[in-house]
Amino acid sequence: MGLKPSDLCTEEPRFSYLGSWHANLIQIDRRKRLLFVNERTLFDFIMPDVAQAATAKGRAT
Repeated sequence: MGLKPSDLCTEEPRFSYLGSWHANLIQIDRRKRLLFVNERTLFDFIMPDVAQAATAKGRAT
């Protein structure tokens, strides 16, 4: 990936009643979607039709 140690950051643990959320960019039928999963409850949902500009900026709007 070409990342240097200075490009990485350490995440401080945060308290949340629902736990942490994780997101993965997936492709279904040649279209990008974001899959969100809750660490504690395993609740998941898919955000359809994610624009390339939104994923490049780190947010899906």
